[in-house]
Amino acid sequence: MPRCSWESYSDITWLMHEYHRCFNSGLWDELGALFGDATYETRYPWSAEGHGVQRGPAQVAADFRDMVRLHDGLPRVQYSLLNVMLEADDVAGTAHCRSHYIGVQGSRATWSGYIGVDPRGDEGLLIELITVGRYEDRFVRGDDGWQFASRICFPDFTGDRSAHLGEDPVEYGRRFNAQQREPH
Repeated sequence: MPRCSWESYSDITWLMHEYHRCFNSGLWDELGALFGDATYETRYPWSAEGHGVQRGPAQVAADFRDMVRLHDGLPRVQYSLLNVMLEADDVAGTAHCRSHYIGVQGSRATWSGYIGVDPRGDEGLLIELITVGRYEDRFVRGDDGWQFASRICFPDFTGDRSAHLGEDPVEYGRRFNAQQREPH
């Protein structure tokens, strides 16, 4: 696939950054809306199960709403996008992207007040890296511009995410997959 035009690169990377803006702000419905008819999946290196394949805004928003802990209305984690390698076919309106992400969380002390330069005692790490991984994204261009077709998240390294996640992602996936198999 050829490299894409600057306009397509700008529009697609904006979409990828918008995903993190919504996540970092706990805006689950806005995040879900980025997926229209697209799929979202996470593949963990330690589990073949992952947490299911969510399709569309409602399932994607529910996935994050059900799993991510909020603190005073916010996830209190910041995800950042890195190493974007995007290829697109502007004529066909298709694109593929490989990128990386990092997730950083802070302790209550980092968001509840000013720390300054005075030592605060032995509280352990105040800001820590909790996950590093990569995305495999596919995009399509429709009447409203570029949109996600699919996102697969690979959390290659994870640390203590107990303050970040309210539910084990694999357990969530078992429940989600069982619900998908039930007749409607």
